[in-house]
Amino acid sequence: MISLGHDEYWTASMRRIVTADRAAGTNIAFLGANAIFRHIRLAATPIGPDRLQIDYKTDATRDPAYPADPAAATFDWRAGPDPRPESVLTGDYYHCNGVRADMVAADPASWLLTGTGLATGDRLTGLIGNEYDRVDLSAPTPRPLEIVFHSPLTCQNRPDFSDVTYYTAPNGAGVFDAGTSAWVCALGYPGQCGPGRGDASARHAVVTVTTTLLDALATGPVGRTHPAHDNAGSFYSASR
Repeated sequence: MISLGHDEYWTASMRRIVTADRAAGTNIAFLGANAIFRHIRLAATPIGPDRLQIDYKTDATRDPAYPADPAAATFDWRAGPDPRPESVLTGDYYHCNGVRADMVAADPASWLLTGTGLATGDRLTGLIGNEYDRVDLSAPTPRPLEIVFHSPLTCQNRPDFSDVTYYTAPNGAGVFDAGTSAWVCALGYPGQCGPGRGDASARHAVVTVTTTLLDALATGPVGRTHPAHDNAGSFYSASR
């Protein structure tokens, strides 16, 4: 299952189906950031079923579903009476919007970096942003979790990091999260993401990683051949 770009709005059935697919060994690639953040539901309109998207966002107590079934109300997935942060499925945790930073290689030994020629600390120009995810071990996080890129940045005057992650489930399913909304546009020609974002070397790295990833995901539960090597504790503590 491939999630492209900015996949923020998910219904309960979308999440339930993808979670069940992972449990059955289906590999998942999130090629963006801020996925599974808003909990929505769909309703009919005069032109057909499931045409209206409902999301009360910051005040889900106004949602008509709230009195009878608070967990079904459209709180953000990580909030409300039944918090289910996106990290449970993605491995990463959405943090901030409005940033541009370089993506920094953290684990050149990872199978995902095969053929890129990247070494620890190498930078891919401007590939973080505008929105980004990072590992947050204070939130529910699947393990083993492998951080492939670990990129320092500042967003809204706060120092932080963005992470590209890969984890494997007990049944062998592999889950990749690009951790940046610029990943997909970087697959195009250099500069497609905007001035100063994604030069030729950055595009080469992103295309190479994506090709390696998709070739492996297509063969079956990728964790059986490429189990994640947990290094998350080398970058973060659970209390951070």
